[in-house]
This record gives sequence, C-alpha cells and structure tokens, in this order.
Amino acid sequence: MIYSPRLKKILEYCLEMDAYVSVDTLANICKTSTRTIFREIKDIDQDLKAYDLQLTKTKAGLCIEGKEENKAFLLKELKVQGIAYLDKTERRNMLIFELLHSEDLEKLIHYAGMFQVSEATISNDLDAIEPWLQTYDLSLLRKPGFGVQLIGKEENFRRAITSIVNQSIVQNEQLQRINFLDSSSLLHQIFIDTGSQSILKLLDQDILTRVLHVFETYQHELSLDRYASVGYIGLIIHLVIAIDRIQKHEAIEESNEVLSMVHMDPAFQQARKMAYYLEIEFDIDIPDVEIAFIALHIKGAKITRPEDKAHATTLKQQVYEMLKSFDEAKRVILLSDEEFMNGLLTHLEPTIIRLKNNLPIYNPLKETISTMYHDLYEQTKQACQYIEKCYDCKVSDDEIAFITMHVGASIERNQQKKLKKREVMCGVVCASGIGVSALLSARISKAIPEGIKLKTLSMEDITRHHYEDMELLISTFDLQLDDTEVLMVTPLLNDEDLHQLLMKLHPLWEKEGIKPLNKQSNLLYRIKEASHLAVDILEEFQTYTIDDTLKINDMIHFVSSHCRESESVYTALMKREQMGSVIMEDFHFILLHALVPDIKKPMMMCLYPKQHFQHYPNICFVQVMLMRKDASEIEQELCSYINRSIIEDDVFLTYMQKGNREDIVKHLQMIEEQYVKECIEE
Repeated sequence: MIYSPRLKKILEYCLEMDAYVSVDTLANICKTSTRTIFREIKDIDQDLKAYDLQLTKTKAGLCIEGKEENKAFLLKELKVQGIAYLDKTERRNMLIFELLHSEDLEKLIHYAGMFQVSEATISNDLDAIEPWLQTYDLSLLRKPGFGVQLIGKEENFRRAITSIVNQSIVQNEQLQRINFLDSSSLLHQIFIDTGSQSILKLLDQDILTRVLHVFETYQHELSLDRYASVGYIGLIIHLVIAIDRIQKHEAIEESNEVLSMVHMDPAFQQARKMAYYLEIEFDIDIPDVEIAFIALHIKGAKITRPEDKAHATTLKQQVYEMLKSFDEAKRVILLSDEEFMNGLLTHLEPTIIRLKNNLPIYNPLKETISTMYHDLYEQTKQACQYIEKCYDCKVSDDEIAFITMHVGASIERNQQKKLKKREVMCGVVCASGIGVSALLSARISKAIPEGIKLKTLSMEDITRHHYEDMELLISTFDLQLDDTEVLMVTPLLNDEDLHQLLMKLHPLWEKEGIKPLNKQSNLLYRIKEASHLAVDILEEFQTYTIDDTLKINDMIHFVSSHCRESESVYTALMKREQMGSVIMEDFHFILLHALVPDIKKPMMMCLYPKQHFQHYPNICFVQVMLMRKDASEIEQELCSYINRSIIEDDVFLTYMQKGNREDIVKHLQMIEEQYVKECIEE
C-alpha cells in the first residue's frame, strides 16, 4: 500500500502508541493543522480493512484497533525504506507533469518504474487523467508497443503546466504567511521546502532562481509591489515555464490577435521592460507574442482601479446587475457599503482581463470559503452568471471565492457597525405629489425599512417652501435649490439610485453620534481589515537618520515634514506632546504618537541619531506611530500591539535599536501575522 509521508507518520505514531492519540498531538508532530490531519485520514478506513484493522475516532482522539499481529504487520510495512510514498492523487498529478514535459513516446513500463506501481495501474491512471487533459485541448496518443505521448498546441501545454503547478502552490499552507517580495522566502517556503515528491521541484530550479533574482534586483523599476500576491506568484510561474520552453525552441505561434489586444496598453511596455531584463539574464530573444502574453498576466495580476470613465461606468453597471442575484436585505447592505463597491470594482478589473484571456488564478481559501460560507458562496456563484453572460466565459470557483470574500466582509461589517438609526426626514418630489412620488416612496420604504421618514411633496410645495423640515429631497427631476440638498433619481429607483441614496443617508444617520449596537467581532471582516492595515503599515514604514542635537519638538517638526499631511501631523503630535513626553529610558526609546484627522492610513517610522542623542543620552531611537482620527477598534489594537511588542519582544527591541530596516520589516511582518492569527483564534 502506498501512503503520503504525512499519513505514514500518523499511522506509525498511532500504532506505536497503541492508545488514543489526540488530533492536536498529531498536528504538532506533523507540523500542520488539525484540519489537515482530518483530511489525511478521510479515506483510510478502506485501506485498513485490508489488514483487518479500523481507525476509531472519539473525543479522546484517534486509535487503530485490531489484533496485535495485524498492527505489527502494518507497522513493519510502514517502516520499509526506499518506497516513494505517494497517494493516488499525487501520483496522477506527477504523471500529468511528466507527460507534459516528455517530448517523445514513453512506454508504460517507464512510468510504472518511476512511480513503483504496475503497468495496469499506470494504464488506469491515464484513463483517469484523460478528461482533465481534454479541458486544456490536449489528447493522449497511445501506440501499443511504442508508448504514450501528449498531443496539442504549445500554449495549451503551458496552460496545463501552469494549472497543475499552481494547484500545488495552493495546497502549501505557508502561502498566506510569507512576504512574496522576499525572493529567499518565496524560493524556499513555496517552491523548494515542499516535500521530496513535490511537483514544484520539477520546475527548472536554475531558471526559477534567476527569475526571482531579476525580480528582486529590479522590483522598483518593475513596480512589483502593485501586484496581488497570488497574481505575482502566477506571473513567476508563467515566466519560468515560458523561458524553459523558449530555450527548448518551443515558442508560441505568432498571434496578431493577442498583440493587437495589448500593444497600446501600458502593461505591454512594462512587459517589454521585464522581457529586456530577462533577455539579458538568460541570453535569449523573447518575441513580441511572448511579451504580449506576459502583458496579459501583468494586467491580470495588478491591483488597479479602472481609469477610463466609460469603462468604470460599465463595470459599475455590471456590479449592479450582479447584486440582483442577492436577496433584498443583502442587496441593500452591499449597495450601502462604499468600501465594498470600491473594493469589488478594483477586483473586477483584473478579473475580467483574466477571464477574457483564459488566465488562471488560484485561491488558497477556496475550500474554506465555500464550506464556511456555503449559502453566500452559492448566491455569489449565481451572481457571477451575469459576468459569464457578458463575456461568454466561465467564472472559476477560485474567482467566485474571491468575490464571496468581498461580499461576506461587507455583510459582516454591516453587522459589526449596525446602527440604531434616527429617522431622517426626506421629501419625495413629483409634479403633483400623489403620483410618481407615492410610487417612489413605496419603493424606498421597501428597500430601506428603517431610519427614514418620507413625505410626498408636489412642485407647489417646493414653490411655497413647504420643505423646511426636510433634511434631504428626493426628486425625479432636477431641482435647483440652495437651502436643501437634492438627490435626483429615476422613478423606478434602480440600484444605482439606491446606492446614491444610501450614501446620502449614512452621514445623516451618524450626525447624532449614534453608537454601534453590535460590537461582536466577525472572523472574515476582522481578517480582511487587520490584513489590509498590516500591509499599509509595512508599506509606509521608514527609517531616518537625524541630527544628534534635536529635541523632541524638533523631531516632531522633522516627522511632519516627511508626511503628506504635514500640518495636521505637526498639530496632532504637538497636542499629544503637551500632555507629557513618553520616554522609555529602560528600553532606550522615545514614543511619539497621535491621532491625526487627515491621514488615509496608519503610519510608522523610526528616527536614529548619527551617533548619540545629546539631550537624551540613554535613547537609541524614536518610535513614531500615527493613527487616523477615526481609527477603528482593529486599527487601534494593531498599532498598540506593535508598540507593545517593542517592550515585550526582546528580538524586536534589539532590531529596533540597531536600526537595520530589512531586519525590522521582517520581524514587524511576523508580529503583524501573529496579531492576525490571534484575531482568528479570538
């Protein structure tokens, strides 16, 4: 029997202990999660029956039960050395990869020897993988007595290779915990340290290392920090495969259609620059059609907002159509959430590029999202059918899971910030006050059942100023009034109208300082907000060397001069300083912190003397932490967590005192990841 290395370790430990073993213990031994342990043992019962054994699962843990001689026999088999332990799925994936890389007919005995199974097993594996290969327009050529070979176009070979490599990356539990711009971390944690039989090791390691070196050397020139992490890794895989195939003279056929799509796009110029550096590194010529495909990957990986106004309007209309798939309550929540609308528009831009050009993306949280948020996932899947209709393409489960994350975060954010709304007085205006305005009032009341009091008004009421107690007027035609705000809508109140109305109502609801009723933390929302804030702090973090003679007031002036909102920063820091300086002599640093009204995101920086601070002889550095005036609870917690870590984490304090930015950033990332982990556990 063939087992994966992890399942082999689980079985050996349970047999050697000969008692119930907790799942937590097994997870620690295997250095993985309890969820992975359950996934490993999911199909083990049938295999154990062959040894007349069974795996019992109780609250106490796992235990293999049966006769002692049967246990001893199984344990002896597991201890046999020299067997490549692969489960069926792993073996078939490896077989696909070998077929994709083989240029000649290979006999079944070749693959049987490679995987230490029978020729009949390989034949069955070929039958099983053939439908998967057909989805990439690849066919198996089987010649009895000669062997088997894959047939298809070069671009389809590359798509299939990319797909199977990416699937291996998604299964890597390190993916969410590394700095993807750190080439060393990416190389070892994702592409190398993934087990002895990992498909990822079948990528050309020399090409991979050199591509990562080029990216690390020219990351600023290539603006690599503008990429989503999954898209960035996908781009690397595409380049490694493309360079490997170019070196083997297996280039993609020239395609004027592909070139015409991107040759005027800024992404093509960036792809050309990327190709230039790679051509120098590998001493190859990268043809224009290959550069065009690189450009498509760049467009599909970048985090961008649509800049063309007409295109942005089209995207917004598509979002409105998608939201019709959700029930009324959810639709109103989503339409009222500006963060959701902006976030989804930003996400859809590269998504549509990927869909139109058949570029893959892989979501490591797909299984979790589709399981934990099943109903929401299914509604989102239905919503995506509109995108499929618009662009005549299939939206993958991975893309659906990404969009579900945006939807779920919005709904949970709404629960967290649920308000006891005061009633806002709104006038609904039409010519008579009894026709369109009555219909419109009914639609508004249905969409927004609380927090709004409607009064129908005629044009005569407007002329006589019978609207003085109204905070907002909703009209089907343009009213030129100076004393009251007017929102013009269509008589049927479409989703765009509803979105605009909710945007007008939110600040009115909050005028009286309404307090949130529900402060319960929600997992998806906390993860998303905490992660975004953590990235913001990392990206904004800077270190500066300042004059040794500066006093605290001078330092505040220096800090504010290096901020875009210099005046607000200076005022806020000086106001906080008037309450008393925070000088941590025992830990050799000064803390400058404040709530600043105009900054867009939290900011952190460190100041260091050229030699020693003359006025503060025991101080090694100055820690600066700026938060937004209306900082959320999570933002306050994260910034506090970082400042607290300086005192509680000796390694972090040492890095901060020494002032090496690279060391600080790496450790700061670990601290932020720990905070996000604690949010999840909490």
